[in-house]
Amino acid sequence: MTSPPIPVGVIPAGVKPTFSVTSSPGSIWQWWRAEIGSLSPRWLQTLLLPHARTVSLSMGSAGHIEVYDTQVSLLGTPDAHVLIFTGDQNGAIDQVAARRKRWGPLLRVELVVPASRCLHLEHRLPVSALARAAGIVALEMERTTPLRHAEVLHDFFIVDHVPGLNGSTVVQQVAIRKATVETLVAGLRVRAIPLSSIRVTGSDGNLLPVDLLSHSPARPPTASGRLNLALLAAALLGAAFAFANSLNGIWALEAAFADQTRIEKTLEQKVAALRQQFATQDTLQNRAKGLRLRKIETVSALHVWEEVTQRLPASAWISELRLDDGTLYLDGFSRSASELVGIFARSPYFTKVEFVSPVTRDAQQGVERFQLRMKVERKPTAAAGQTAIGTAPP
Repeated sequence: MTSPPIPVGVIPAGVKPTFSVTSSPGSIWQWWRAEIGSLSPRWLQTLLLPHARTVSLSMGSAGHIEVYDTQVSLLGTPDAHVLIFTGDQNGAIDQVAARRKRWGPLLRVELVVPASRCLHLEHRLPVSALARAAGIVALEMERTTPLRHAEVLHDFFIVDHVPGLNGSTVVQQVAIRKATVETLVAGLRVRAIPLSSIRVTGSDGNLLPVDLLSHSPARPPTASGRLNLALLAAALLGAAFAFANSLNGIWALEAAFADQTRIEKTLEQKVAALRQQFATQDTLQNRAKGLRLRKIETVSALHVWEEVTQRLPASAWISELRLDDGTLYLDGFSRSASELVGIFARSPYFTKVEFVSPVTRDAQQGVERFQLRMKVERKPTAAAGQTAIGTAPP
């Protein structure tokens, strides 16, 4: 006794879906579909995978065609399966074209043929060959029948699956000549109506798990494929937008950092300029303070002149007086120039009294020419200054 038919790509119950690095891309894709599908609600799976509305053209005998309209609800269950037309091929195509005009890409069109019009072949394959089953069964059909692969549309499904490393799989192949459906398919193609699948009904009236267009390169894109493509494009656009926002944020941070760096450099320059101003101001203040102290501590020219006139004896007179950086120079004549050194040396205002040049005598006038140099000291105390000023020279 064999188990019920198992569609290709569906893993039997009790078998954990796995794949290895040597698995084919098709097996890996089927594994991912099974994993993702198990995480989604059933109604969402049904909503995303099929179309929202399906029109089935069922081929009968003698060119008789029945057209059924099936509507799928949001929960993924058929709301209605209604026979809308029975008649010839042209009338059926007109009914499909009218609904295609209304529903557009959301309408799925399928062709249903009876099993009596198909060729059924059974093949036994090892489990390891399931990934290449389509090519194997096509070669077996050409080897065992007069049909060529280019003349037919075919598909297969698993009839019996024996688990285990050395187990085998019974595969049933269903094929139909292209000429059998070419007239109807050509009529749909002229009306720009894409055919989504060609299904086969068994002897019990149930659909076999095959699609004779599954290996055809002319299979039209489905609404779910468009939806998935749109979702992928939206995801890519969202990722690009997020990446652009991230780059924009990074650029904004870099610009803010550059502005902050410029502001810091400007502030540093201003601080350095302020420090220089403060240092210059401190220098000027110190110089002004020194000048004030020097002015306070240094004898004024008036006091020097007063002291010289009081100390100078009546037998001497001054022809030139110079005060240069705290040094007093006296040029003049005296009857006895040598006594002038002692007179000015006793003054509290003068120190280091000395002759700059030798004393010369003028015999005609009976006087001596002298040049004295002396250091002007700080201001003496008030008592000393009064004593010096009030005392007559000897």
